[in-house]
Amino acid sequence: MTQSFFSLSVGFGTLTTYSSYNKFRHNTNKDALIISFADTFTSLLAGTVIFSILGYMAHSKEVDVGDVVKSGPGLAFLVYPEVVLTIAPSPLWAFLFFVMLLTLGIDSQFCGVESLMTGLVDNWPELLQPHRKKFTLAMTIVMFLLGLPMITRNGIYVFQLMDFYAASGMSLLWCVFFQTIAICWVFGARRFYDCIEEMIGYRVNYYWFVCWVALAPAFMVVR
Repeated sequence: MTQSFFSLSVGFGTLTTYSSYNKFRHNTNKDALIISFADTFTSLLAGTVIFSILGYMAHSKEVDVGDVVKSGPGLAFLVYPEVVLTIAPSPLWAFLFFVMLLTLGIDSQFCGVESLMTGLVDNWPELLQPHRKKFTLAMTIVMFLLGLPMITRNGIYVFQLMDFYAASGMSLLWCVFFQTIAICWVFGARRFYDCIEEMIGYRVNYYWFVCWVALAPAFMVVR
């Protein structure tokens, strides 16, 4: 569930930030369906590739799949490079693999920085909007300096602490749970339902209302 949140950027404010640049009458319901189905397809495709690789590694080493590698950064930086070396021409595939990791990382940073900047600037527009570029540059430098400890010899432990307690895992699950409660039970699901109708011009399927009020919070609590 948290992996779905992470791949869809649910709970980070990224989707809210990007959608805020749309026109008021933009059909966000259609966008949500397209993004969700596309993410599900790519996740299934990636899962098929990942477990085929893990199965190959387990077969070649004559061990169980669970003994090949545990979840975490070791999957990307230990297992995949070892597999890439067995595929000819290995230098080409190694280059493409690490370029993929680099572009994924940069893309994620664009989303996170834009979400943070938009929230801060919208909160203090008179102070920050005239100096948005300079403020973004300053915040980027600060976040770069905060990330430097993660590339030290023991930086992987700092990375794992940040990943588990700040970016994913149970912290993200509870964050999304309370966001759902705030929108659907405090702001009001019916009011939210009416707001969507005002924007897109029609009432979405009642199934979404049930998801907001009951199904989504229930799944998160059970998890």
